Amino acid sequence: MFYPKTPIPYLYIMLIGASFYIAKRGLENIGRTAWLFTPIFLVLMFALIVFIWEDISFNRIFPIAGPGLGTILKESVVHSSIYGESILLVALYPFIQTHKDMRMGALFGWGFSVISLALFMIIYVAVFDYPASQNIAYPFQQLSRMATIGTISHLESIYLAIATVASAVHFSIYLYLSAFFLSKMLQLKEFEPLLLPLAGLTVLFGMITPNIFVGNTLREALVQSSSIILLLFPFILWIVDRRKGRSKNETA
Repeated sequence: MFYPKTPIPYLYIMLIGASFYIAKRGLENIGRTAWLFTPIFLVLMFALIVFIWEDISFNRIFPIAGPGLGTILKESVVHSSIYGESILLVALYPFIQTHKDMRMGALFGWGFSVISLALFMIIYVAVFDYPASQNIAYPFQQLSRMATIGTISHLESIYLAIATVASAVHFSIYLYLSAFFLSKMLQLKEFEPLLLPLAGLTVLFGMITPNIFVGNTLREALVQSSSIILLLFPFILWIVDRRKGRSKNETA
């Protein structure tokens, strides 16, 4: 959208390369980078709503229930995996100093994500209307191109820089968690050496999709399938815990 003439592999390598560098520096560095840029990102994100206020028409969000409560509940269940990252982050619990820090971080991150996601969904519909908002590939970037401060326009460059940094931090967490889980599966003592191969695989898999529309279709299928796994995950853990407890009792 912003670099139509730049080869896609170059963009992938730059983004994943930055994510790899952040992840390679360790969990503490990821946390520091996130805390450094999160306040800036949040301020600019909510300032964007002010900058496009003239283009917002809240009449477009009615009827609020849309196709009906039944459809909303069904779609909420099959898309529940978009909040599944909070469960994956629990794997980092041994690295957290206190239980209070883990609880406060999880509640703040999850709660704020839910609120901001719901708010911007409303803004997208209020600006682009429905079903146009559903067919826009990059709604946030479209909003940034519409933003103006008086006679000052072309604010998208600022939001592009902030979104790039946020994406790099986001993917660095994914790389770190992927290497951590893979090392546990392979029973390796160190998982940092796995970061580079996983970063390379991420670049290769990212180039499989020819365009954003195919990517969104694949992402939709992944979200729905992983939602089923996420819903079954507590029961799987309960069964494993019961089997382990029974095995310990029989051994004793």
